[in-house]
Amino acid sequence: MVREEEARGGPFVVAAESTLMPMLIADPTLPDVPIVFVNAAFIKLGGYAREEVLGRSYHLLSGSDTDPEVARAIDLALRAGEAIVRQVQLYQKDGTPLWVLQHVAPVFEEDRIRHHFVSFVDITARKAAEDELRQLNEELDRRVSLRTGRLDELNRQLTVEVERRVDVERVLRNTLHDKDMLLREKDDLMREVNHRVKNTLQMASSFLRIQLDAKRNQEPAVQDALRSAVERLERMAEIHEKLYRAQGLQEIEFGGYLGMLCRDLLASFETEQGLQVVLDIDADEAFLKPDQAIPLALIANEAMINALKYAFPDGRSGRIAVSFRHTSRSLLCMTIGDDGVGMPENRRSGSLGLTLMELLAEQIDGGVTVRSDKGTTVAVSIPA
Repeated sequence: MVREEEARGGPFVVAAESTLMPMLIADPTLPDVPIVFVNAAFIKLGGYAREEVLGRSYHLLSGSDTDPEVARAIDLALRAGEAIVRQVQLYQKDGTPLWVLQHVAPVFEEDRIRHHFVSFVDITARKAAEDELRQLNEELDRRVSLRTGRLDELNRQLTVEVERRVDVERVLRNTLHDKDMLLREKDDLMREVNHRVKNTLQMASSFLRIQLDAKRNQEPAVQDALRSAVERLERMAEIHEKLYRAQGLQEIEFGGYLGMLCRDLLASFETEQGLQVVLDIDADEAFLKPDQAIPLALIANEAMINALKYAFPDGRSGRIAVSFRHTSRSLLCMTIGDDGVGMPENRRSGSLGLTLMELLAEQIDGGVTVRSDKGTTVAVSIPA
């Protein structure tokens, strides 16, 4: 039936050749269950020529690391007249390994199994991502173990300190006989113990906070760099959460979100530093996927914070203009500019903030430019 259909180029052949899903048909009525039909997608998947495949066993893509239990499970299912789906590692003609989701189903004709239909979904990239995630989890476990050791040491030091103070309290009780003084000393001790316990729990709950605490005795520049990194990471986490919760994993209306983000940042700095800055926002409506919106939002966050921190020193008033527009059908441009004092040359060349913005722009096939003449303007262009 399949060979006749293939010979006359019927609708099955046309449909099968048009689909992007690799598929083959094997004949179980012949020895070794040879392949009698493959589509172009299967030829591309395996790297074989069509004439190299026809007539061979449909296990021809199996190799040294192909799980034999999968083949046995498929054979048992087909004998029972049942379809089966399994993940399995196969090999292309040149030996390149690949992972597929393999679906095998019997094809009946007049209550007899006449053919085996086999389709494949290439999951190599997904398996690679799973392996990378597993390695990251192992590395995280290793780092947590190291930090837990530090926490144990802090707890040991705390215990020693508590025991020392208990000894002091015992000496005071034996020598002073002043009940009120002993009670005050005890209260002070409990407050200090609670304070130390609280600090210890904070160290345990935040890896970066522990890192910052570990650098306490180094020079101020190191402290500032660590603190800035912590602030950036916390803001990144907040932006990720807001964007993903805004509209699930669907597209996000970025123009509105950009306005909300900039207004929130300005309000925060006005409260903390008493800034007097006017914010102008001109944002087109544009729907972006989260993997575009998150890097772009992080760039906007970095540019806004730089403007709010450095553009208006000594209580200067000023203006920040935020724009997000379609400059063409295929290009979006976001600009954040201020009329402040401008960016010094030493902060423009190789700064962490600029490097971060450039790396984020590269993630979404975009580019960043920074101009600093009358104030500072950060411009980002990305594909629409």
